[in-house]
Amino acid sequence: MRRTKTYLAEREKRILEFVDRNGFISVEQVCSMFDISSSSARTQLNSMSKRGLIERSRGGASSLSAPGNNNAGPDSPAASSGVRSKEISCRKNYAEKISICKAVKELINEGDIIGICGGSTTYLLSTFLHEFSRLTVVTNSVWIADELSNYPHINVRMCGGTLNHEKGTLNGHEAEDFFLKTRFDKAIVGADKLSLDYGAVSGDSFISHLEHIVLMQAKETIIMCDHDKIGTDVYTDSVASFKEMDYIVTDSGTNQEYVDFITKAGVKVIVGK
Repeated sequence: MRRTKTYLAEREKRILEFVDRNGFISVEQVCSMFDISSSSARTQLNSMSKRGLIERSRGGASSLSAPGNNNAGPDSPAASSGVRSKEISCRKNYAEKISICKAVKELINEGDIIGICGGSTTYLLSTFLHEFSRLTVVTNSVWIADELSNYPHINVRMCGGTLNHEKGTLNGHEAEDFFLKTRFDKAIVGADKLSLDYGAVSGDSFISHLEHIVLMQAKETIIMCDHDKIGTDVYTDSVASFKEMDYIVTDSGTNQEYVDFITKAGVKVIVGK
C-alpha cells in the first residue's frame, strides 16, 4: 500500500515524540508501532538520521540530546546527584531486554488487569503495551505511568508512596497498603537477581517486600530476568521462591543448565528471541 506524505509525516512525528520521551527507540519498536517491516523501519530511521533529527545507532536510534548517546559520564549532573534516568538504566543488555519484553507481551491478554513493578526491563515492556485495545495496568512506577499516559485506551492506576529517584518507583507503607487491596490477572516483576537456591532476590528490603506483595495478589506471576542476573551472588532479601512463580522470562544468553534447573523446580521458562 502506498503511503501518503501526510501518513509518513505523522509516523515521523510519533517516532520523534517517542525518542524525546524515552531517549531511544529500537527497530523492533518502530515495527510494532506502525506494523511495518524491519527494512522499512530502518529506512525510516536512516532518513531521519540523515536530516539530523535523531542519532542512528545499532538496533535503533537515540535522541540527539541523550547523554553522550552512550552513557552518562561520572561528571554528569545525573551521576553526581545519584539519579539515573530511565534512558541510562535501560541501556545495559538492551537487545536482551527487548527480546524478553516481546516474549512477556505474548503472555498478556486483552482485558487483563496487570500489576507491574518498576524497573528498567518492566519500563521497556510498557512501551509495547499500547498495542492492546483494552488493558488495566497497576504500577508503582512513575516511568511506566508516564509512558502509558499517552494511550487513553489503557487504564492506569498508581499507588502512593515515597519516590526512589534512581528507579523511578514509589515504595513504602502507602504503596504496600494499596497493593494489598488490589487483585491482578498477572503480576510482572523484573528481578534484581535470580538465585538458584532462593529464587528472585533483591538488595533492598523495601522493594523486595512490595514486589512480593504484588506477586501474591495475582493469579499468574511472571519474573523478567536477563541472563547476567541468574546464578549470581545472593542478595539478602527474598522476592519470591520458585514455588511462587509461574513464569521466568529470560534471553538466549542464559546458561541452559540454569534453564533446566529452574524448569525442574516447577517454573515455566520462556526464552525470548
